[in-house]
Amino acid sequence: MKYKYLLVLIAIIFLLLPLGVLTNAPAWGEWDLSFYEKVLGFIPDKMKNSSSVHAILPDYSLNGLNPIISYYLSALIGVGIIFFAFYTFYKLRK
Repeated sequence: MKYKYLLVLIAIIFLLLPLGVLTNAPAWGEWDLSFYEKVLGFIPDKMKNSSSVHAILPDYSLNGLNPIISYYLSALIGVGIIFFAFYTFYKLRK
């Protein structure tokens, strides 16, 4: 029961996820190179050649699923991975 408030907070945040889709602005850290060009006036050198990074779930989508369901499923997977990582770290520290 000591984690009840944390679980409620996570549930509220999870329910508010689609609000980010309603804006035309890109999410923090998900900018493409043209965004840097527009905001900074140039593209940093190391970023020009960094196309070797590939997302596990590009655009938060899974092929063949409704985009909304795919968006939530992607969020569940992300939260699950983060939870598993912290839980593993917690167990290793003990």
